[in-house]
Amino acid sequence: MTYKNEVGISKSDIWEAVIESGVLGSSKNQSALFKYLLDYSFDETRPDITTKDIAAKVFGRNGDFNTKKDSIVRVEMHRLRANLESFNEQSEPLKIELPKSSYLLKIAEARSNKPHELVDTIANTGRGKNRLLGGALMASIAAIIFIFTGAITTKNKGEDCSIVMPNLEIAAPADDTDLSQYVHQVVSGAASQFKHFNSVRNVEACGTSQVPGYKLTYALFERDEGFQGSLSITSQASGKIVGIGDLSGSAPSAIAKDGELYYTLARITNDLLQPSGVVHRDAVSQSWNNHAHLEDYSCLVKMYDSFASDTDEDYYEAFECLKTAHAKGSSSLENLGALAASYLEQVQGNRVADSEDAFKQAEMILNDIGENWQQSPETTAAKIMYDSVRKDYNVQQIKETLLRAEKTYTSHPLVLLDIARYSGFMLGEWEKAIDVMGKVKRLMSDQDNSVYQVEAAFALLSENSSLGWKNCLNAYSEHSKVSNLIVHACALKYNNADWTDRTTNNLIDFNLLELPERQAFIENMGFEPAISAALMVY
Repeated sequence: MTYKNEVGISKSDIWEAVIESGVLGSSKNQSALFKYLLDYSFDETRPDITTKDIAAKVFGRNGDFNTKKDSIVRVEMHRLRANLESFNEQSEPLKIELPKSSYLLKIAEARSNKPHELVDTIANTGRGKNRLLGGALMASIAAIIFIFTGAITTKNKGEDCSIVMPNLEIAAPADDTDLSQYVHQVVSGAASQFKHFNSVRNVEACGTSQVPGYKLTYALFERDEGFQGSLSITSQASGKIVGIGDLSGSAPSAIAKDGELYYTLARITNDLLQPSGVVHRDAVSQSWNNHAHLEDYSCLVKMYDSFASDTDEDYYEAFECLKTAHAKGSSSLENLGALAASYLEQVQGNRVADSEDAFKQAEMILNDIGENWQQSPETTAAKIMYDSVRKDYNVQQIKETLLRAEKTYTSHPLVLLDIARYSGFMLGEWEKAIDVMGKVKRLMSDQDNSVYQVEAAFALLSENSSLGWKNCLNAYSEHSKVSNLIVHACALKYNNADWTDRTTNNLIDFNLLELPERQAFIENMGFEPAISAALMVY
């Protein structure tokens, strides 16, 4: 006997309502767990289930699963309860609850707020003896069904609007010309590399009451001398353009030679949609229906800002924000990846902390994420960092991770930047690193100093050249330990006394001037032997 047979609402309707609400975000773990518990709650036999059952059937853990070492079920259950609370806050017709220490979902009429199990309950005298639903209860649930099914029919099923992250519409091609189709393909592909937006076909259908909405539009014209146009993003709430980029180039054909049009389109899209870009800054300045979702979203922006500024104050502010969101169980997959990467920054010696404990925390998060690490740039970056410092490190493991990351994020500049760094600094594959770095530079116009570290390291290792010192100097960042080590070694190699003195003073502040401290830092970073030796010079 199912709930549908008794009161007329199906399991699929409940599933559809929760998914369409967007409260589960892009997390496959959350969707899989909710689906499993929904099925369980509708199972008329309802067998006993355990944490190990959920770990195996939902998260693919094996028979050696240990709840003390692997917290995935506890963490995901905590997140699901928080996500269902968010659903209840914006859902008028019904409430869905997951009581603590229980795997049974419960439903309540919003007006009475009296919870009832989704399926008929089991009598206290033993399993298999069902209680009949009373007439009053039947009437109450019937009222829920009427309101609920009405809400479903008026909800924009095709839009899948989110209430936890900004919704983004990419304007459809204006015509069927090769140029319009190509532009749409490139812009959509570049935008899809960023997971901090929810893609919809019509952002206006999502309304403005939950989260900010944006529309990306473009105009491009082919000229005899090349192409010209613009790409812009408009806020749905204000109708104002919050970001604009100039599209112009000298290639004579629509689909430009040497990929000029491709890189121009991808670069402008990346500039506008990157986590520290203008659209994200506009989003965090807007009013959100749920303040917790705004805080979660702001954490990610703070984290990217902190990595760009490279100061401990900004880093720890973002780190505490991410930790708080995780403790509340409200972290998105992107935030979990950012938190793991933040812990691994400490493991690598870039931040002052207990590196052993930081490694355990990062490992726990990445174990929970499992094979879903490729679903966001942040979890991908964390996975790369983790494979470089794990105790059972091996070259083949990191190569496989880098290869999978590159196949998934073909035009994401920040992921490609990590691939270039680790290919060079860790594996010593400098030709590969320089090749990927060339692509990164074409995909980024807002370049920080770290973009040039691969080229600087290569210049340090190579024979003297006219461009060697310039490449080294491009990588200088006052607050970066790695940057100062590279530029210091370059200054000695190219006999530049002023920069030798400047970087020496910075290394004193970092406690990296003396041999033991510098050697410990370099070993902890896991650099390949050639670059490690080059950075040890005095």
